[in-house]
Amino acid sequence: MRRNLRARKAEPEDVAAEIEKIDKRFEEQADALSDELRLPLGILEVSLLIAGTLLWGFGDLSQPLISR
Repeated sequence: MRRNLRARKAEPEDVAAEIEKIDKRFEEQADALSDELRLPLGILEVSLLIAGTLLWGFGDLSQPLISR
Protein backbone atom coordinates (compact mmCIF):
# COMPACT_ATOMS: atom_id res chain seq x y z
CA MET A 1 0.00 0.00 0.00
CA ARG A 2 2.78 2.40 0.86
CA ARG A 3 4.54 1.62 -2.39
CA ASN A 4 1.34 2.44 -4.29
CA LEU A 5 0.95 5.72 -2.44
CA ARG A 6 4.62 6.59 -2.99
CA ALA A 7 4.31 5.82 -6.71
CA ARG A 8 1.46 8.32 -6.86
CA LYS A 9 3.64 10.77 -4.91
CA ALA A 10 1.10 11.05 -2.13
CA GLU A 11 1.74 13.39 0.75
CA PRO A 12 2.98 11.82 4.02
CA GLU A 13 -0.24 12.92 5.70
CA ASP A 14 -2.24 11.00 3.09
CA VAL A 15 -0.09 7.92 3.65
CA ALA A 16 -0.60 8.16 7.40
CA ALA A 17 -4.35 8.64 6.96
CA GLU A 18 -4.56 5.58 4.68
CA ILE A 19 -2.61 3.46 7.18
CA GLU A 20 -4.89 4.63 9.99
CA LYS A 21 -7.95 3.72 7.90
CA ILE A 22 -6.56 0.23 7.23
CA ASP A 23 -5.67 -0.23 10.88
CA LYS A 24 -9.14 0.85 12.00
CA ARG A 25 -10.81 -1.54 9.52
CA PHE A 26 -8.58 -4.38 10.77
CA GLU A 27 -9.48 -3.66 14.39
CA GLU A 28 -13.21 -3.62 13.54
CA GLN A 29 -12.91 -6.97 11.73
CA ALA A 30 -10.92 -8.48 14.59
CA ASP A 31 -13.51 -7.32 17.12
CA ALA A 32 -16.37 -8.71 15.02
CA LEU A 33 -14.62 -12.06 14.65
CA SER A 34 -13.88 -12.17 18.37
CA ASP A 35 -17.55 -11.51 19.16
CA GLU A 36 -18.65 -14.24 16.73
CA LEU A 37 -16.33 -16.83 18.28
CA ARG A 38 -16.90 -15.99 21.93
CA LEU A 39 -20.26 -17.81 22.28
CA PRO A 40 -19.32 -21.06 20.49
CA LEU A 41 -16.05 -21.28 22.39
CA GLY A 42 -17.85 -20.62 25.67
CA ILE A 43 -20.37 -23.37 24.92
CA LEU A 44 -17.53 -25.76 24.06
CA GLU A 45 -15.69 -24.90 27.27
CA VAL A 46 -18.77 -25.51 29.43
CA SER A 47 -19.52 -28.78 27.62
CA LEU A 48 -15.99 -30.05 28.18
CA LEU A 49 -16.12 -28.98 31.82
CA ILE A 50 -19.39 -30.83 32.41
CA ALA A 51 -18.20 -33.93 30.54
CA GLY A 52 -14.94 -34.01 32.47
CA THR A 53 -16.70 -33.55 35.78
CA LEU A 54 -19.16 -36.36 35.04
CA LEU A 55 -16.44 -38.74 33.87
CA TRP A 56 -14.24 -38.01 36.85
CA GLY A 57 -17.13 -38.21 39.29
CA PHE A 58 -18.49 -41.49 37.96
CA GLY A 59 -14.95 -42.85 37.71
CA ASP A 60 -14.43 -42.19 41.40
CA LEU A 61 -17.80 -43.73 42.24
CA SER A 62 -17.17 -46.86 40.17
CA GLN A 63 -13.72 -47.51 41.63
CA PRO A 64 -15.00 -49.20 44.84
CA LEU A 65 -17.44 -51.31 42.80
CA ILE A 66 -14.72 -52.55 40.44
CA SER A 67 -12.17 -53.37 43.13
CA ARG A 68 -14.46 -55.80 45.03
